[in-house]
Amino acid sequence: MVKGKHGKKEQGPRSTWKLAAGVLCLALFCGMGGLYYLNSTGQINIAPTSSSSAATEASDSPSSMNSSSNSSGLASTSLEPSGTSSQAINTTSSTIDIARQTEEAKKRAEAEAAQEKERAEAEAAAKKEAQEAARDFSDEVTSTSIIEKVPEVTAASIFSLNEKRQDPAVSEEQLASVQAAADDISAAGYTYTAIFLDINSGQGIAINPDEAVYTASSFKAPFVDFLLENNLASEWETYNMEASVLHSDNDTFEALSGTFEFTGKDTLTVSYDECTLGFVLAASMAACWADIYHYIRSDDTQAAWFKDLLANTNISFIRNALEGEDVQVWNKGGWLADPEYNAVADCGIIESNGRSYLMAILTSQPSWGETQERVQNLARALWDCKDALA
Repeated sequence: MVKGKHGKKEQGPRSTWKLAAGVLCLALFCGMGGLYYLNSTGQINIAPTSSSSAATEASDSPSSMNSSSNSSGLASTSLEPSGTSSQAINTTSSTIDIARQTEEAKKRAEAEAAQEKERAEAEAAAKKEAQEAARDFSDEVTSTSIIEKVPEVTAASIFSLNEKRQDPAVSEEQLASVQAAADDISAAGYTYTAIFLDINSGQGIAINPDEAVYTASSFKAPFVDFLLENNLASEWETYNMEASVLHSDNDTFEALSGTFEFTGKDTLTVSYDECTLGFVLAASMAACWADIYHYIRSDDTQAAWFKDLLANTNISFIRNALEGEDVQVWNKGGWLADPEYNAVADCGIIESNGRSYLMAILTSQPSWGETQERVQNLARALWDCKDALA
């Protein structure tokens, strides 16, 4: 039938159209999905289809600016530093500051270390010098050092044999007391010469040390020391020496001095020969007693015997002056009242509290109670200065 044929023929185009419509819908769907994907990833920005004024307003708004910045990250990076770059610059600057501060701190530490080292070295040097100055100086107290370094003065004055120490800190009041005791002698019309020395420190006091005064029997001890140190004494001379020192016997001393030629020492400005003639300086007598001090401390076989004699002399004005003090005195005094020669003198070594002192006092006074008391007063005034000489 014609009708049936016509119906079959119209089915072909309709099917084709349906197929084409389906494909178109599918393509449209896929296209819309792709646009959505691109927009969501920021690769494309679909501008709104509003009016130009709305678009301008939207572009000026903060959200639009943020959106633009977010959508053009690459362009934004190329136009201004990112947060990471600023942080990197700040970090670099901080690192430089830290390095500079570290270097400055290091230099300060090095400078402080150098100053501390210098200070420590200076303190060590000062301590060493102080220790050297404070050491026992007795070995350097010799006849030579006394003759060379005791000053030529008239008034009571301080001095030091130890070049590493300043002069002793004797007060003006103490020196005035020594001077007053000496002035009592000169006021009576007599001369004097005196030295007081701390042997351990090498510091002392001198008053008119270059005045030559008659020694009387005080010179017997230096003479005996000369014989012993030169090993000149026989057993017979030993007896005479004992009587001369212990009892100040003149006959035995004349026998000794007549037997031996008493030669002087090159170190003394006034020789032993001149001492035997009777007149000597306190500086020279002190030099003689420096020799005695070292001898009685030696291990010579007769040194202890001589020391015992000096500790038991029958008269000592020094020992009398220091009565009641905890001291040991080794001395030899001299005294004489004669129309031609007068003398009240005493010289010796004093030991107290582990320290040794040398004292030599010679005066031209005739010997009696009042004049002996003047010598004792001078000895006491000198002794009162001992602490300042240490």
